[in-house]
This record gives sequence, C-alpha cells and structure tokens, in this order.
Amino acid sequence: MSKKSNFKLSGFEDMSKKLNDLSKKANNANGEHSVPFEELFSSSFMNKYTNGDEIYSFFIAGGFDASNNESFEAIDENQLDVYISDNSSFQSWQDMKNSAAEQYTLKILGF
Repeated sequence: MSKKSNFKLSGFEDMSKKLNDLSKKANNANGEHSVPFEELFSSSFMNKYTNGDEIYSFFIAGGFDASNNESFEAIDENQLDVYISDNSSFQSWQDMKNSAAEQYTLKILGF
C-alpha cells in the first residue's frame, strides 16, 4: 500500500508579490527621465568614485562652470574627460554618467 505524501510549499505568494513590485518599478523607470545632477551624482556616489563630495563643487574645482544648462553645455568635453580621468575612478565623462545612471536605476528598482 502506497502512502501519499503532502508537501506544503510556501513563499511563492511573497515571491510573486516582489516580482510584481519589481515589474511595476521597472515599467516606471523605463524611458527617458530628467534627474537632477545632485540626485544622479549623489554624495555617496561622489565620495566613492571621485575626489569630491558634491557634483557642482567637483566641477568648480576643475575650473568648469556648471551653474546652468547653457554653461554646462559649453564645457569642452575633452578637457572634462582629462579632469575626470585625473580626479575620479572613471576614464571619461561618459563613463561617469553611465555608472551614475546605472546605480541610480538599481536604486530606483530597489537593489
């Protein structure tokens, strides 16, 4: 005579809820978003990867004017790349932006 075994599985509802929450966060993060520099380049990011603790003071220390969008757009990116290479863990402004965006996205998703 064969005896039936019953297994109780738990945790799937909790995991399903977490996956649904993650999916909602991912959908909200999808597309283009405008994120203030001080949020994208948080003080923890700046302290970890650069010689500064705040993005605007980091630019000022390098002789760059980032006080408004027009001034920032006028910055010679080659000079900025040299400054970033010398004063951060990154080789270029593009590398620094990519890393900040990646870390910001992971934070938004809850990782």
